Amino acid sequence: GDPVRCDWLWQLPSIMDWVRNPDVGARIAQPLTPEMEAQLTGYFFSAYIQQWSHPDFAAAASMIPQVMVWDDQSIMDGWGSFPDELQRTPVFQGIFKVARRFYALFQHHTRPERAAYDNKLFGAYGGWNWVTCLGQSTALVLLDGRSERTQRQIMHPWTLTMVQRRLVELPQSIRQVVIVSPQPVLCPKIENIAEAAIKFLPGHGRTQFANMLMLGKSGLSDNLCQAFGFLHPPEVWQE
Repeated sequence: GDPVRCDWLWQLPSIMDWVRNPDVGARIAQPLTPEMEAQLTGYFFSAYIQQWSHPDFAAAASMIPQVMVWDDQSIMDGWGSFPDELQRTPVFQGIFKVARRFYALFQHHTRPERAAYDNKLFGAYGGWNWVTCLGQSTALVLLDGRSERTQRQIMHPWTLTMVQRRLVELPQSIRQVVIVSPQPVLCPKIENIAEAAIKFLPGHGRTQFANMLMLGKSGLSDNLCQAFGFLHPPEVWQE
């Protein structure tokens, strides 16, 4: 999870104009324009190219076999935690569609329309979960906690049933099953431990964590939700 970070799409000119539109109703009804789609396409493509071209990651990717699953950073920060009315807007759904296209290309080496065929990805309502074997004795289960996510669920119950069915169908030779979930099983409140945790992190990690806290406290998610008339923004930064 999180092999790429796409946190800054709100700086794209067409997206900034959309957010700044004073007419809330017009923002919610606004379709994804060709200009928006073109800027988003260039943005997501550049994000993967620039970040995956880093010498350390490029060296690792060239030598280490990898299986990947996306989290919110591959779409936008906090995807799935926003109010349903906001996530269902044409612009939000357009952002998701473009992000999903490049997720399929870079992380699964396929196209969205071929994902189920090429990589056996599955989900009841558009999720891309994955069960694969590493040799004869180890299975890997990668859970898509974003495609079907809302404020009320991480994955649809029918998708969880599909996951269980795939587990039952694993070869008898499997002795170890590794579950990969980009979402934490337990989620403590960050503000209660943040300051204490920072001092134990090395330099780069400390900077990243401090930046995360700064962005959370700056009200980025609050501002986005309030711009659309939602009074209770999601606790995006609690993860």
